[in-house]
Amino acid sequence: MNARRALLLRGLAGVSGRIAAVMDGPYSLRGTLQRLQEVATDDTISFGLGAPDLQPPAQAIAACHQAMVQGGNSYTPIPGLPELRSAIAELWQSYEPSLGMDNVCVTMSGTNAIINVLLTLLDPGDDVLLPDPYFAPYGGYVGLTGANCIHYPCRFENDFVPTVDELEALVTPSTKVVVYNFPSNPTGGLLTPAQRDALVGFAEKHGLWVLSDEVYNAFVYDGLDHVSFLGSGYDKVVMINSFSKTYAMPGWRLGYVLSANREAMDYVLKTQEYLVTCSNEPMQRGMLAALRECPDYPALIAAEFTRRRDVMAARLRR
Repeated sequence: MNARRALLLRGLAGVSGRIAAVMDGPYSLRGTLQRLQEVATDDTISFGLGAPDLQPPAQAIAACHQAMVQGGNSYTPIPGLPELRSAIAELWQSYEPSLGMDNVCVTMSGTNAIINVLLTLLDPGDDVLLPDPYFAPYGGYVGLTGANCIHYPCRFENDFVPTVDELEALVTPSTKVVVYNFPSNPTGGLLTPAQRDALVGFAEKHGLWVLSDEVYNAFVYDGLDHVSFLGSGYDKVVMINSFSKTYAMPGWRLGYVLSANREAMDYVLKTQEYLVTCSNEPMQRGMLAALRECPDYPALIAAEFTRRRDVMAARLRR
């Protein structure tokens, strides 16, 4: 045990080994950021934090403020406002036409959504297949459940998409969940429908739950389309998403869990009840206004990021 960890835990007899591992273990987010800072130089440009330098739509801010002023400051239903859940379901009905508000749980961020699902699906000692490279907090999320992280490679030479053969080499009787993240943070990797079907086939063969992180679904460039795990025909798919990137509101802490599997969603709602009870009403009202009045906002953000990408690429080629 290092000195810092010993100091933090001093006097906390019986502290959870899970939180101790998350604080100072191999998946510590703080440790990852510290290591990045140690190798950075004065002219290093950081791309480490996924926080847009844009602002949410004015209509969302106004609706959020109006909700506060008009008394919308109490609890909402555990899964969120029905009208917001219906609007979210509509976003994905082109992939899965059967989706309705009962297939959606609004959460306090994408982080809350992932932890909610992992706590619902995992027991201590279970194994979770995670991508490598991966979104830095994934390991900590899994660690909080007492499950084990098993990393599968996403290689440059395969456009950062895992192969079924490499996944097969890692699956064991203890494997319960496989996490897929496309578009990928941090690699930007994308799937073709054929690749998606192969990854779903692997999960179905072994009876694994698929946790699909599709937070960056709006940021697919050059005329390509987002390929979702929704609508794949496999009933053990649970998707998480967030409005932090698509509507430039990371500080609002709004995300959601979505699955066509109603039984799975019933358990997700029970976990949500004991984690946070519900998301806050003013932010939900603001988000509903954004979806109704500014449906093209994610495309505007993507267009701005495309412009910046092209400027950067042109300069790097010089």
